Amino acid sequence: MRQRLFYWFAVILWMIVIYSMSTNIGSSENSQSLLSVILHIFHLNISSDQFDQTHFLMRKTGHLSEYAVLGILLWLALSSNDGVLTNKRLKTACITILLSALYASTDEFHQIFVPNRTACVQDVFIDTCGAMLGVVIVWIFWSFQKSLNTRKSSV
Repeated sequence: MRQRLFYWFAVILWMIVIYSMSTNIGSSENSQSLLSVILHIFHLNISSDQFDQTHFLMRKTGHLSEYAVLGILLWLALSSNDGVLTNKRLKTACITILLSALYASTDEFHQIFVPNRTACVQDVFIDTCGAMLGVVIVWIFWSFQKSLNTRKSSV
Protein backbone atom coordinates (compact mmCIF):
# COMPACT_ATOMS: atom_id res chain seq x y z
CA MET A 1 0.00 0.00 0.00
CA ARG A 2 2.81 2.39 0.88
CA GLN A 3 4.55 1.83 -2.46
CA ARG A 4 1.30 2.42 -4.34
CA LEU A 5 0.80 5.76 -2.56
CA PHE A 6 4.40 6.69 -3.32
CA TYR A 7 3.86 6.05 -7.04
CA TRP A 8 0.68 8.15 -7.13
CA PHE A 9 2.38 10.91 -5.16
CA ALA A 10 5.17 10.91 -7.78
CA VAL A 11 2.59 11.14 -10.59
CA ILE A 12 0.83 14.09 -8.95
CA LEU A 13 4.12 15.83 -8.19
CA TRP A 14 5.27 15.42 -11.80
CA MET A 15 1.92 16.74 -13.08
CA ILE A 16 2.48 19.82 -10.93
CA VAL A 17 5.92 20.24 -12.51
CA ILE A 18 4.37 20.00 -15.98
CA TYR A 19 1.63 22.45 -15.00
CA SER A 20 4.20 24.93 -13.69
CA MET A 21 6.07 24.74 -16.99
CA SER A 22 2.81 25.76 -18.69
CA THR A 23 2.95 29.12 -16.94
CA ASN A 24 5.19 32.01 -17.93
CA ILE A 25 8.09 30.05 -16.41
CA GLY A 26 8.08 27.87 -19.52
CA SER A 27 7.38 30.65 -21.98
CA SER A 28 9.28 30.93 -25.24
CA GLU A 29 11.01 34.09 -24.04
CA ASN A 30 12.38 32.32 -20.95
CA SER A 31 13.55 29.28 -22.88
CA GLN A 32 15.23 31.57 -25.44
CA SER A 33 17.11 33.23 -22.59
CA LEU A 34 18.16 29.84 -21.23
CA LEU A 35 19.39 28.74 -24.66
CA SER A 36 21.33 31.98 -25.05
CA VAL A 37 23.06 31.41 -21.70
CA ILE A 38 23.93 27.82 -22.63
CA LEU A 39 25.37 28.91 -25.97
CA HIS A 40 27.37 31.64 -24.25
CA ILE A 41 28.77 29.25 -21.62
CA PHE A 42 30.01 26.89 -24.32
CA HIS A 43 31.22 29.76 -26.56
CA LEU A 44 29.01 28.67 -29.44
CA ASN A 45 28.11 31.19 -32.11
CA ILE A 46 25.23 30.22 -34.34
CA SER A 47 23.16 32.11 -36.87
CA SER A 48 19.72 33.48 -36.09
CA ASP A 49 18.11 30.70 -38.16
CA GLN A 50 20.15 28.04 -36.34
CA PHE A 51 19.17 29.59 -33.02
CA ASP A 52 15.48 29.47 -33.95
CA GLN A 53 15.74 25.85 -35.08
CA THR A 54 17.65 24.85 -31.96
CA HIS A 55 15.17 26.66 -29.76
CA PHE A 56 12.24 24.93 -31.48
CA LEU A 57 13.93 21.54 -31.08
CA MET A 58 14.72 22.26 -27.42
CA ARG A 59 11.10 23.14 -26.65
CA LYS A 60 9.65 20.10 -28.43
CA THR A 61 12.21 17.80 -26.79
CA GLY A 62 11.08 19.28 -23.48
CA HIS A 63 7.50 18.25 -24.25
CA LEU A 64 8.59 14.76 -25.26
CA SER A 65 10.76 14.18 -22.20
CA GLU A 66 8.26 15.63 -19.69
CA TYR A 67 5.61 13.23 -20.88
CA ALA A 68 7.99 10.27 -21.18
CA VAL A 69 8.60 10.68 -17.44
CA LEU A 70 4.84 11.02 -16.86
CA GLY A 71 4.27 7.83 -18.87
CA ILE A 72 6.79 5.93 -16.76
CA LEU A 73 5.33 7.23 -13.50
CA LEU A 74 1.75 6.54 -14.56
CA TRP A 75 2.67 3.02 -15.65
CA LEU A 76 4.22 2.32 -12.25
CA ALA A 77 1.24 3.80 -10.40
CA LEU A 78 -1.34 1.96 -12.48
CA SER A 79 0.45 -1.37 -12.41
CA SER A 80 1.36 -1.35 -8.75
CA ASN A 81 -0.62 -3.61 -6.50
CA ASP A 82 0.93 -3.50 -3.05
CA GLY A 83 4.31 -3.16 -4.72
CA VAL A 84 3.85 -6.02 -7.20
CA LEU A 85 3.58 -5.31 -10.91
CA THR A 86 0.59 -6.95 -12.53
CA ASN A 87 0.69 -8.89 -15.81
CA LYS A 88 -1.89 -6.71 -17.59
CA ARG A 89 0.74 -4.80 -19.56
CA LEU A 90 -1.27 -3.93 -22.66
CA LYS A 91 -4.22 -2.60 -20.68
CA THR A 92 -1.89 -0.60 -18.42
CA ALA A 93 -0.05 0.79 -21.45
CA CYS A 94 -3.29 1.92 -23.11
CA ILE A 95 -4.64 3.56 -19.96
CA THR A 96 -1.27 5.25 -19.36
CA ILE A 97 -1.24 6.72 -22.87
CA LEU A 98 -4.90 7.77 -22.66
CA LEU A 99 -4.45 9.52 -19.29
CA SER A 100 -1.30 11.24 -20.54
CA ALA A 101 -3.09 12.45 -23.68
CA LEU A 102 -5.97 13.77 -21.57
CA TYR A 103 -3.57 15.58 -19.25
CA ALA A 104 -1.69 17.00 -22.25
CA SER A 105 -4.99 18.31 -23.62
CA THR A 106 -5.90 20.00 -20.36
CA ASP A 107 -2.38 21.39 -20.12
CA GLU A 108 -2.62 22.98 -23.57
CA PHE A 109 -6.11 24.30 -22.75
CA HIS A 110 -4.68 25.91 -19.62
CA GLN A 111 -2.13 27.73 -21.78
CA ILE A 112 -4.92 29.59 -23.60
CA PHE A 113 -5.39 31.64 -20.43
CA VAL A 114 -1.70 32.27 -19.72
CA PRO A 115 -0.14 35.47 -21.12
CA ASN A 116 2.81 34.79 -23.45
CA ARG A 117 1.70 31.19 -23.98
CA THR A 118 -0.26 29.58 -26.80
CA ALA A 119 -2.12 26.30 -27.05
CA CYS A 120 -1.10 23.95 -29.84
CA VAL A 121 -2.65 20.64 -30.91
CA GLN A 122 0.79 19.63 -32.23
CA ASP A 123 2.11 19.78 -28.66
CA VAL A 124 -0.62 17.38 -27.45
CA PHE A 125 0.55 14.95 -30.14
CA ILE A 126 4.21 15.35 -29.09
CA ASP A 127 3.23 14.94 -25.42
CA THR A 128 1.32 11.75 -26.22
CA CYS A 129 4.29 10.42 -28.19
CA GLY A 130 6.44 11.17 -25.13
CA ALA A 131 4.10 9.12 -22.95
CA MET A 132 4.29 6.31 -25.51
CA LEU A 133 8.07 6.51 -25.34
CA GLY A 134 7.88 6.20 -21.55
CA VAL A 135 5.64 3.14 -21.89
CA VAL A 136 8.05 1.56 -24.37
CA ILE A 137 10.97 2.18 -22.00
CA VAL A 138 9.11 0.54 -19.10
CA TRP A 139 7.91 -2.31 -21.32
CA ILE A 140 11.47 -3.05 -22.48
CA PHE A 141 12.80 -2.83 -18.93
CA TRP A 142 10.01 -5.07 -17.63
CA SER A 143 10.59 -7.64 -20.40
CA PHE A 144 14.34 -7.61 -19.80
CA GLN A 145 13.86 -8.04 -16.06
CA LYS A 146 11.37 -10.86 -16.63
CA SER A 147 13.80 -12.70 -18.95
CA LEU A 148 16.58 -12.34 -16.35
CA ASN A 149 14.30 -13.78 -13.67
CA THR A 150 13.36 -16.67 -15.99
CA ARG A 151 17.05 -17.44 -16.63
CA LYS A 152 17.86 -17.33 -12.92
CA SER A 153 14.99 -19.68 -12.03
CA SER A 154 16.01 -22.19 -14.74
CA VAL A 155 19.58 -22.41 -13.44
